[in-house]
This record gives sequence, C-alpha cells and structure tokens, in this order.
Amino acid sequence: MHNPALPVLILTCFSLAGCQRQTVAWSEPHTVTSEQRPTQWGAAAKDRLALPDMRANAAPAARQFVGEAPAAWKELPAQPASFKDRLWRLGDDEATECYLTAGVGGGVAVNLNRWYGQFGAQPGPVESLPLIEFAGQPARLLELTGTYKGTPGSAMLLAFRAQGDIVTTLKFTGPEATVKAHRDEFLELAKSLRSSSPSPMPSAPPIDRGQQMPSDHPPVAGGADRDLSPPPSPFAADVPPGWTLVPGSQRVLHHSFGDGGEVYVSQLGGGMRAMLDIWRGEVGVDKASDAEFAAAAKVPMLGGEASLLDVAGNYHSMSGKQIDGARLLVAALEQGGAITFVKLVGKAADVEAQRPGFLAFCRSLRRQP
Repeated sequence: MHNPALPVLILTCFSLAGCQRQTVAWSEPHTVTSEQRPTQWGAAAKDRLALPDMRANAAPAARQFVGEAPAAWKELPAQPASFKDRLWRLGDDEATECYLTAGVGGGVAVNLNRWYGQFGAQPGPVESLPLIEFAGQPARLLELTGTYKGTPGSAMLLAFRAQGDIVTTLKFTGPEATVKAHRDEFLELAKSLRSSSPSPMPSAPPIDRGQQMPSDHPPVAGGADRDLSPPPSPFAADVPPGWTLVPGSQRVLHHSFGDGGEVYVSQLGGGMRAMLDIWRGEVGVDKASDAEFAAAAKVPMLGGEASLLDVAGNYHSMSGKQIDGARLLVAALEQGGAITFVKLVGKAADVEAQRPGFLAFCRSLRRQP
C-alpha cells in the first residue's frame, strides 16, 4: 500500500542528516517567588516601559510661583504629578487650560520637538520665535494652531525660558478663537509670575561665593583648578586691540570689550533673510523690506561677500543677555548649506569704536587646516 506521507518523511530525514549537531548548555533551573516579581496592575506607561522621569531630571527649583491671573480666569488645584504647578481655565470653559510648569528636563530642543509634535508640525529655529517677558526673564513665545489631542480648531500659546537643560513654561490651550481672544491676558499673566522663593532651597544657608573649600576637600569639577582654555576652534582671525578672550567659553573666538560687549563666531542652518530678521528682532527692529534686504551692505569674509547687518535698539537675547541702548553688528555668509556669522553687540558708543576692528576681524577670518 502506498503511504503518501513516506516521501515527506524521507526528505525530512535527509534534511536533518545534513544539519550539524549543536549542543546548547542550560543553567540550573531556579524559582522566583511572587514577592520577587510583584505584578503592578495599572502601572503608568512610563513605569512599564522604564521611561525616564523628566521631572526627576529637573533642578529642584521652587515650584510655587506667585502672580495674578486675569479676573475671568479661575484657578484650579495644582497637579504637580502632571507637571501642572499652577493651573487655570477661563471661567467654566472646560475646553480651556493654562498651566505653569516650573521645571522640566530635556532642554529646549527636545521640548520644542514635543510641543510642535502635539500639533503635527515640524519645529523651526528657536531664534525665530518672538521675545517676551516671562517670570521676570526674557523668554520665547510659541504659537500653534490645528489639531491638538484629536480636537481640530485648537490653538496653543506657550511661553518658555531655559536654564541649562531645565525649561520653565506657561502653556495655554483651547479653541483657536478663544485662545487668540485672550492672548494679551496670557502675556500679562506670564509677565506677572514670579518665584515665591529667592532660592530653590529656602532652608539652605546663604551662599558665600568667596568661601574656600577645606584643605582636605577633594577637587571639585569646575572649580578654581578647571581648564579655562577655549575649545579647539575651526576658525582663526586677527583679533583687534581691546578685545579680551572670554575664558572657558564654548563659543568660537569669543571675546569681550567695553561695558558688557561681546563678539563671537558661530554657524547655523536656515535662510539668510530669516536669520537677518531674527537678529533685527533682538533689538526691536522690524523685518527688512525687500528693498532693504537687497541693499544690504557687504563685507569680504571667508572668500565670499558676507551680508552686513548694523542695527540699534534695546538688546534682548534668548540666553537672557540684555543691553539697553545697544548696537548690533552681524556679518553673515551663506556657504555650503550653513550660515557662518560674526556677531558683535554692546553699548552703542562702544560698538562705534569697535566697528573698524570688527570689519578687519571679518576680513581676516579663516578656516583652520
């Protein structure tokens, strides 16, 4: 009698015969009790997936801020576990929410990606965002519209400022028409907020910055024995008299002059016109017209013709630097998909005295081999 399974069986045997024998060693079995592997029902996703706690990475900044919201805004109990250290909404409109987060880790770039992503948008350069006052410091304002948490026609106003990797924010969301109608009130709230404590740890003794460490104390990273030499620079230039190298700076060819003035070299991405407008905005000057942009002065730099920006006003930067009665000089060259620029800012009288040296510095700028 013919067995239809026989050819398959023979083929399988030949196949197995052609395989090499492999020996696997196993450890001795052991038992883990339920106490050693407890089940946590209803655990949060970040706990189940072992995600880092951004709040834990934040500095222990005081999470209580004082400040008065507009009369129509109702304050709700804080929800610190949800990063909502102060919380408001517009009256009884549950579609609106405004809350302060007094410290979250991750830095500006990570959080910008997250905020834009909540609206399905791609992040732009932080320098393009308008400067505002938030909790007594210069800050940026992010405004987005679209679909938020599955709700179309939404909008967000978000004020943020950073200290290192720690970001403090004030976020207002709701229907687009409502958010836009209360934009000025949001900005007033951002401006009025202040930390209720002058120190992150009110119980700590006052800091004496001149106090010496005990003689047997081990070296402290960043202490008096730290290396103050600047990092290797991809550029070199002839430095004018009167410019002083800023010790320990991570900026390229970073020098100071006069009363709080500084000059340095850097590179970034983006379009030339957009970046020039951002720098104009740092001193409160409107965007350039087509005629102004076309007529921009030029200065020789790195084998090309750099656009020269020369504007004056009250200077406010994202890093918190402020100079009233300032003048700003920027020479920027778009080359190889990046913008290389030399930026000088200081008191107007100091900058006037340094302008010839700045132009000579730009002309002498060269790449290191």
